[in-house]
Parts: sequence; structure tokens; C-alpha cells
Amino acid sequence: MKQGILFLVIIFFWFLPPAQAEIKTFVHTVKQPFSGSQSPDDARTAAVHKAKREVLEKAGSYLETLTIVEDGRLTKDQVLALAGGILNTEVISQKPYTTGEGYGVTVKVRVRVDSSVLEDRVKELISDKTAMSQLTIIREREKKLLNEIERLEEVNQELANKKETQTIKKEKKGLQRDFQHTTKGLDASSLIIQVMELKKGNEFTNPRKALELLDKIIGLDPDFALAYNNRGVIYNDFKQYYRAIQDLDKAIKLDPGLAFAYNNRGLSYIYLRQYHRAIQDLDRAIALDPDSALPYNNRGFAYDELKQYDRAMQDYDKAIELDPGFAMSYSNRGRRYTEIKQYYRAIRDLDKAIKLDPGLAMAYYNRSLPYLYLKQYHRAIQDLDRAVELDPDYAPAYNNRGLLYITIKSLYQGCADMNKACELGECKGLGDVKSKGYCN
Repeated sequence: MKQGILFLVIIFFWFLPPAQAEIKTFVHTVKQPFSGSQSPDDARTAAVHKAKREVLEKAGSYLETLTIVEDGRLTKDQVLALAGGILNTEVISQKPYTTGEGYGVTVKVRVRVDSSVLEDRVKELISDKTAMSQLTIIREREKKLLNEIERLEEVNQELANKKETQTIKKEKKGLQRDFQHTTKGLDASSLIIQVMELKKGNEFTNPRKALELLDKIIGLDPDFALAYNNRGVIYNDFKQYYRAIQDLDKAIKLDPGLAFAYNNRGLSYIYLRQYHRAIQDLDRAIALDPDSALPYNNRGFAYDELKQYDRAMQDYDKAIELDPGFAMSYSNRGRRYTEIKQYYRAIRDLDKAIKLDPGLAMAYYNRSLPYLYLKQYHRAIQDLDRAVELDPDYAPAYNNRGLLYITIKSLYQGCADMNKACELGECKGLGDVKSKGYCN
């Protein structure tokens, strides 16, 4: 009898319908009149941005009720900034209208919130302090631009009621330019959200597309500091470090409070091996945002290269304290432990780095080093295999793997790797190898 009951219970749960994702839909309509110096196109753009902002505020109030957002302990402004970064707003309709007072445009927008895909995206953005900071900047900027549109509309109405004179005509032309300039700024804000959608963690999934969008944004608004910062990040990725520095100089000039711009310029100087200049920028980044792990990690690397090892270790420790999920800091600290011959502590840190980010080629390369010193050659080779699999242009990994293969008498493979390393600009040890009669 008991077996029959158990069977029925199992059947019952088997046929239970799967949990359904909740989808919330928010719709909002804005009526935007226009006249005088405000063109229909400028009015339409302003209406679309106003409608999107207001519908996102509705959606943001819903997001505040979700556990994942509550757990993030975000302010209301941060929640609204988050909404702008994770929710796609759709324009349903744009229709002109006429009243006795003049013309206008009615814009209706809609945003859908799908709980089945929301949680991962919210977690990703909340954990990315730089992304959250950028979204907050974008939201504040858009707010200022919409307030400026309202101010210009008031001026427009005042001028419409004044007698037409040469002075009034001149003011109206200036007002028309101001409307166009502010509208372009709003368009630039929308485009930079698209740029951020192409970014995952510290990397762009489609840097070429992001670069095209950033060029367009800067064309629309040459004073948009965030656009120069992000373009500088891409130039760093493309190894165009002097172009990156030019853009980051511009970003900092436009907004001296952008902590991540100093961090990114510090990275440019690290890539150029100008470590003292890098440290100056990273000091400034830390002063502006002492709770960000990134500049501590990067400054630690610069200190490492300057052989200021105690300072490097202190910075890696601080980066990990601030962000226990920061794989690169564990990788760098693991390298430091290797250099002071604490090989098992090094391996423990590098295991952690790889667990946090299995795609971090540098962590595998760094873990190969303590294995090498412990004479665990096959483990070292396995890590170097993985490093070059993840990054086929990783010259030091080919170089070290080549030396290891020669050490264990796999000469053909060793010489092939050494030659590959030389092609990529890393020829350490090849002269010694050839002097011993190998790889000639």
C-alpha cells in the first residue's frame, strides 16, 4: 500500500506544470507640443526620451520590490539607473496632433520586464561597480538635458509673444541651435546605453561595433566625457595606447571626477611600461573612489614591475578585500607568491582565480610557474596548453612551454613552441637552447 501511495505522489509531481516566469508590461504616453524655434524632429526626440524616462520610473518602482534588487541595497536613483541599463524600451507609436493652440506629437512607449532573464542581468550589473556608476551618470545627464528642454520651451513661448525685431530673430536662431544641441545630447545618451550592452565585465563583446557607436556619439556630442572614456578603453584593447591616452585625457578634462578614467589611463601607462605615471593616475583613481578594487589591483601590478613587492602585495590584498570575486587580483597575488617562493600559497590563489574566471589565460600561465619550480612539469604544461588555447597569441606561454618540452626531451614540440614565441616577439632562452645544440 505504501508503495502505491509513493508512486502516485511521484506521478503527481511529475505532471506539475513548470513555474512560469512573470512578465510585467508598463505603457506610458507623452504629448509634446511644439512651435517656433523647436522643430517637429526636436520635439519628437524630446517626447521619446521623456516617455522612456517616465516609463522606466514605473518599471523601476516594480524592480524595487524584487528580492535581487532589495538585496543589492541600492538607492532609488541607482535602481532607476539599473532599469535604464537592463530594460529595453519600445516606442509603440508616434502620432502628430493639432489643437487650437498649435501642433504637437503624441508618443506611446512600452517596456516589458521578464523575471526569467532579469535576475542574472541585475546580478551582473550590481557586481560591476563601474557599469553602475556609468548608468548613474547617464541617468543624471539625461535628467539635466530634459530639464534644459523644458527651460528652452519656456524661452520659446516667451519669444513667441514678443514683437518680431532683429534682436528677437537673432535670439530665435540661437534658441533653435540650443534645441538641436540638446536633442543631439539626448540621442547620444541613448546610443551609449547600446555601447554598454556590448560590454560584459571588463571586455566588449563586439569592440568594432562599440567603436562605431562611440564615434557617432562623439560626433553628436563632443563634450560627452563618458564616450571618450569608453573609446579609450577600446583603444587600449586594440593596443593603440597613445590614442587611448588622448581620449582619456579628454574625458578627464571634461569631467575631472571620473575615477575610472584615471584607472583606464593608468592602464595605458602600464601597457607602455611608464609605471610611475601609471601610479600617479591610479593614486588619483583611488582618492576619488577608495572602494573600487580595480585601481588597487592595477597599482599593485605597477609596483610589482617596479620591484616594490611589499606595496604590490598590500594592493592585491586590498583589492581582494574590496572584491572577493576579483579573479585578476588572485592571479596577480599568486604570481607574487611564486616570486617569493611560497609556491603552495601561489597555487591556492591561482586555483581561486581560475575557479572565478575559467577564461583567464594569465591565471593558467601564472599557475604553471609554481608547478615548474616544484618540478611538476606535466601539470605546468597542462596549464600552458590551456593558456595558449584561450589566447593563441600568448608569447610567454609558448616560450615557457617550449623550454619545458625541451627539458623533458620532447625536442620537436619544444623547438616549434620556441619558434612560435619568437614570431610573437618573445625569445627568452632560445639562445641558450641553441648553444646546447637544440633548435638549430
